[in-house]
Amino acid sequence: MPLVAMRVELVDEPNAMARIAAALGAAEVNIVDIDVHELDGSHVCDELVLDMPDRMNPGGLRQVLVEAGATSVLSVPFDQRRMDAVVRCLDAILATLHADAEDQLTAAICGLVPVDELEIRSIDELGGLDPDGSRLRAGTPVARRVDIDGRPRWVLALPITEGERAESAVLVARIGLRFSATEIARLRSVLRLHQHLSRAGALRS
Repeated sequence: MPLVAMRVELVDEPNAMARIAAALGAAEVNIVDIDVHELDGSHVCDELVLDMPDRMNPGGLRQVLVEAGATSVLSVPFDQRRMDAVVRCLDAILATLHADAEDQLTAAICGLVPVDELEIRSIDELGGLDPDGSRLRAGTPVARRVDIDGRPRWVLALPITEGERAESAVLVARIGLRFSATEIARLRSVLRLHQHLSRAGALRS
């Protein structure tokens, strides 16, 4: 039976996930893994690894989820060896410790959260995200949606704090999938870890 990974957005209300689980069970789809993400005050997001019956295709699975109340259903990159969130976090730490200097942060972030683009930019260059730079310099991440050819492109800037305020930021972007509050919190933790290890001289040069 094929495994697929789906990001399912739901209204944050009692029994919303129960309706999804019941619909999947009725369709003989097994929930192998679930990672719950916070989005905003009214919605939550569940990343599901699902085991479909051979007769079902991803389009049919998406229809089951929408009919059960999902407000959005998107496919996400799937790696069976790292589908557990804790394993992904530990892998990100190992990537930080063992990669070459120029690749350490990239390896850690890409191992934790799927991104299409990643670079480090001066906050002065990010006026399109934070016009006066005050939020980023104060240490607050900034995310924006920018549509390209009708497709949503989500951009997230994570400030790199050195001393009392930040002057640069990690800029990540991807098509289609917005960054959840859970992903932002995980990325900030990895970024803080990288900074602490760097100051302690624990990273490879």
